[in-house]
Amino acid sequence: MVPPSGVDPAVVAAREKAGTTMGWGIAGAVAGGLALLLSLVTFGMTVLGGGGMSDGGSYETIRGTIPGISDGGGLGGDRLARLLQDLEDDYGYAADISCPDTALIEPSTVVVCHGTLDGYEWTGAVLFEDADGSFALVEL
Repeated sequence: MVPPSGVDPAVVAAREKAGTTMGWGIAGAVAGGLALLLSLVTFGMTVLGGGGMSDGGSYETIRGTIPGISDGGGLGGDRLARLLQDLEDDYGYAADISCPDTALIEPSTVVVCHGTLDGYEWTGAVLFEDADGSFALVEL
């Protein structure tokens, strides 16, 4: 490219290089966004969809609401564990579950809890659907 008269050729070259760099940056951001979207879709299909597990079975997603959470407040692990134990007891299982404290409950917050269910190792992922305590529990 021939620069117009009075324009430094180094400035033209720098602008062309900056344009190329910006193009690569935009392409990288788009690719990263697509990768994130793909991973969220995969997560939703496997965890929330109750997909088949390695033992050939599938597990039901349990839904509920933790009362008394407003505007995305925090949640103590003991309180969540008691609620999950009560839910599992309602399904006829003897549960001993522990969960970590959660500083902020908002949509897409995930808390992973561990314990035993009828004497077997148990792991569950609690996905909060809103800031008011609505959740989906998926046994992993």
